[in-house]
Amino acid sequence: MKNLLLLSALAVSSVAAAKSDPCKLLSPNEVAAALGTSTVTASTATNQDFPSCNFDFEGGALQVSIITPAQKFLQGKTLLAFTQSGGDDNGGFKGLKTIAGLGDEAVGNSSKASTTVGKNTVTADIGTVLVRRGNSIILLLALANEPAANSINDRSMQSLTRRALLRLH
Repeated sequence: MKNLLLLSALAVSSVAAAKSDPCKLLSPNEVAAALGTSTVTASTATNQDFPSCNFDFEGGALQVSIITPAQKFLQGKTLLAFTQSGGDDNGGFKGLKTIAGLGDEAVGNSSKASTTVGKNTVTADIGTVLVRRGNSIILLLALANEPAANSINDRSMQSLTRRALLRLH
């Protein structure tokens, strides 16, 4: 009987661990293929407010986070209303637009940003998607100096989000 209880406890804790492990939502090969880069390594991100995984590649990274409970994070708002509400609590997500067909609700965008460092102009590709399913939110943030990732765009970010949703329990 003790063995059965122990096995049951281990099974339940394994399911809980898989549910909150963002490194299990995508593989390095999937990230590399979607973002048009070569070698990608995955590692658990430390010192984050939510369980997060960094998918690093030369010149950039994709961070995947799982935020639960969603309703507490959203403070009773929809994803779109939360991201458009401004203030310090929304993490600078202004400018995101609704994405149809992902989860219960989703917002995101991709863009380019340039800055001057000395005499050089550095251009970066940026992609963001937040998707809610039930009481969980998956957040994907990608940033790469050009031309490190050839494909940080709406299509690639949404493709990665769809794959991550398939593995979210």
